[in-house]
Parts: sequence; structure tokens; C-alpha cells
Amino acid sequence: MQKLATKVLMLKNSSVAQQVNSRLREFREIHKKGNPEWFVELCFCLLTANTSAEMGLKMQKSLSYHDFAELPQFELAKKMNALRCRFFNRRSEFICLAREHKNIKGKVKSFSGEHEAREWLSQNVKGIGMKEASHFLRNVGHENCAILDKHVLNLLAEHKIIERPKSLSAKKYVEIENKLNELCELTGTTQGELDFYLWYQKTGKVLK
Repeated sequence: MQKLATKVLMLKNSSVAQQVNSRLREFREIHKKGNPEWFVELCFCLLTANTSAEMGLKMQKSLSYHDFAELPQFELAKKMNALRCRFFNRRSEFICLAREHKNIKGKVKSFSGEHEAREWLSQNVKGIGMKEASHFLRNVGHENCAILDKHVLNLLAEHKIIERPKSLSAKKYVEIENKLNELCELTGTTQGELDFYLWYQKTGKVLK
């Protein structure tokens, strides 16, 4: 773990930190905003599941809050297909079902902590699992949940911090998250910040 911590600390002292800090500031600004902005971020996370962050960003830039929150599903699917979205029918269905939670900021704020909010999200928003719920919470300014995507899991396995799991139950997710909490302490980062530095090591990019 110390070897990986050293790599993170090197990135924290490089130009990459400017990109990371800029993203975190954006998320803290979104945190101050209302349900529409939070709902769009929820849709972004529905769009990135099992695909690339680049695709999610493309969808988010090309579609409006009205598209996500009001457009009939067949019209939303048509727009998403035109933008070359993978599984556009299924994803448009998830977005339309998520409209039940357009007051998402209030729902998240009703919980005593981020992990309780994550559990609720993963159990009540179709298409959102532990990873996507953690991703959403980070993007609306909550930084204490690990985002365990394939890049992060592979990196941890390469450094022999974990054995690469074939699947992630909620229990296993929390177990790996606790390992990352140790890395957060070693590097003086939050989970949300640490994720950027781990992701950068595998992709060379800072996205969202």
C-alpha cells in the first residue's frame, strides 16, 4: 500500500492536482444548487454505468434537464440513439423511472450520512448500484464514498492490496472501501479526491 500511496502523493504535487482540485470545486458548487442540477448528475451516473465516462459526458452536454426530466421515453431514447449511446432503450427506461426521485437533493439530505444515502440510492433507483451511487454522491459534493470501478479495482489488485473480485456484493464493496480508507489516511485525501488520482494512474485522464 505504501508504494501506491507514494504514487498518489507524487501526483498531488504535480500539475494533475490542479485538474483534480478544479473538478472538486465544480462538485462543491453543484452541492449548493437545487434538485434539477442534482437530478442531471444522477442521470449522468445512469449513463456511465457499464460504459465510458466520455460517453456519459457527451450525453450530459447534449441533453437538457427537460430531456432527462420530462421527455417521453421513446423521444428520449431516439435522442440518445442519435448520440450513439449504448443500450439507449434500457438507459432511457432507467432515467424515466428515476423521475420519481426528481427531488433527489432533499432525499439525500434526509439521511444522517453519505453511506446511508448510498444504501438508499442503490436499493431504490433502478440502474444504480453501489459504485454508481458513490459516483453520484461525489459529483454532488459528498466525498467520503469509494468509487470502485474496474480501473481502481485493477490498480489495487496490481499493488496486491486486494484480490481482484469476480463480482462485488455490498459487503465486499465495503470491505474494499475500508482498504481505501487506509490509503486516504496515508495520502491525506478524501475518497472522492483519491479516486481521481487512482483513475489517472490507469487512464491518464481527470474526467468526472
